[in-house]
Amino acid sequence: MKIKNYVEWFRNLEEGKKEYSLNYLLGKEKTHRDLSHEEGSKLYHLQAGTKNLIDQGYSKSEVLNKLVSYGLNDEIAEIIYGNAVEHRSMLANAQLINNIDSQLFSDFVAFIIDDYLMPGYYNYMNPDSFSDLDKFKTVEHAERIMIVVRYKALEVLRREIILPELWEELIDHFQLEEPKANIFVNLIDQHLDELEKTFMVRMLLNIERELNKNNEEEVA
Repeated sequence: MKIKNYVEWFRNLEEGKKEYSLNYLLGKEKTHRDLSHEEGSKLYHLQAGTKNLIDQGYSKSEVLNKLVSYGLNDEIAEIIYGNAVEHRSMLANAQLINNIDSQLFSDFVAFIIDDYLMPGYYNYMNPDSFSDLDKFKTVEHAERIMIVVRYKALEVLRREIILPELWEELIDHFQLEEPKANIFVNLIDQHLDELEKTFMVRMLLNIERELNKNNEEEVA
């Protein structure tokens, strides 16, 4: 089915499901729970079709013009385009994992867990202190893989996805080699209890900090 057909499908969605789908693409909804399996699949293919246009070399304005010519309004076309760009970037980053050997990937994920996730340093990660950094083709290569590991690990800790679903996503959507997907999921699973405890403490501290900030503003 061509992207034009998926646009037509989207236009004919009932308004509630259309709004839910847009919120999902914007990251305000984390699952397809209000969509049937078939509808979720069509939404995915609408995103994939848009990404394919980008991969073929069409400029942003050309992709947006195509989406609008197929029947989307400007705002919705922008949302779908932005989501496709983000997904394309994450997919490209994940593909780099297949370019390194399994032992290096295992060691690198263990490093990220031990040095950043276990202590709760979520907002700033840097591969510079990784002992085998020179085994990566470039430092940027390591940084881009680190982005994927951080992003997917935090999804697990926020309970947006469970480990079996993560494994399927790594295989089906990110096209990781199965041994690499096993390494990632198994290492997270081995440390999950401690990672969840740290994450909960960090979230509670953030809430307390926000409450204190609001109280100070009220007093002032």
